[in-house]
Amino acid sequence: MLCSSASMNNNDFLGKRFEMLTVLEENGKNKHGKSLWWCKCDCGKETNAVASEVKSGHTKSCGCLAGIKNTHNLSGKRFGRLIVLEKSKEPYKNHIKWVCKCDCGKTKSVSSICLVSGTTKSCGCLRHDTNLRKIAHGKSRTSIYWVWSTMKGRCQNPSNKSYKHYGGRGIKVCESWSKFENFLKDMGERPSEKYSLERIDNDGDYCPENCKWATKAEQIANRRTSLSKVMELKAKSEKLEKQVALLVALCVLNKIKLPDPFSLTSKTVQLK
Repeated sequence: MLCSSASMNNNDFLGKRFEMLTVLEENGKNKHGKSLWWCKCDCGKETNAVASEVKSGHTKSCGCLAGIKNTHNLSGKRFGRLIVLEKSKEPYKNHIKWVCKCDCGKTKSVSSICLVSGTTKSCGCLRHDTNLRKIAHGKSRTSIYWVWSTMKGRCQNPSNKSYKHYGGRGIKVCESWSKFENFLKDMGERPSEKYSLERIDNDGDYCPENCKWATKAEQIANRRTSLSKVMELKAKSEKLEKQVALLVALCVLNKIKLPDPFSLTSKTVQLK
């Protein structure tokens, strides 16, 4: 399915499906300045793709479509909810089709390429069940869903441009928030577009106890407070270091034995 609208921005494409690829999030630009999308392929793999090539249909999959041979005997093999029964006599372009039985009991003829690539996983009942789950929260195209998706990308996707500042530093998303419904229940609706998700402890994980909605002004104020605390601690540390150095020097001059923690410092003073 191709989506085309000149008025749509990249955020409007999140969750959209193009051929075998579903857009998960924006992922910066390549060296040529072209926008990139992080997409999930029907085969289960996730991949980086040029947004314009995905929208035009030039890029249809993660690459799993390339080199698929249709002459294999797939009888007896399982693909998702489908079990292959036999080769179909029904002609289908230049591809071989197989008669498959779905777990729901229905039969369906499916081409080799659709089975092997994972494009078709059921008689159609899987899509119906998936749509029912989407209807359950009805938020897949909202800004709060985008916030949740972006949060996971930062922490779990090494190809994400912000990964080094989050997942790369050991920041994780709590297990409960792997499901959007739990995230929505804990955080509530996003107050407005001016608010973003902020971690109270910058070194802590994404979890209910460590997250809140904050405006940019509040985030800047929090960063200033954090910087002030760091500077204060640094000043105290430097003062303490001078006091310890003075104590060590006095002990060395008066030939007073130092405790073990000071032994290295003592030797350093003597060498000087």
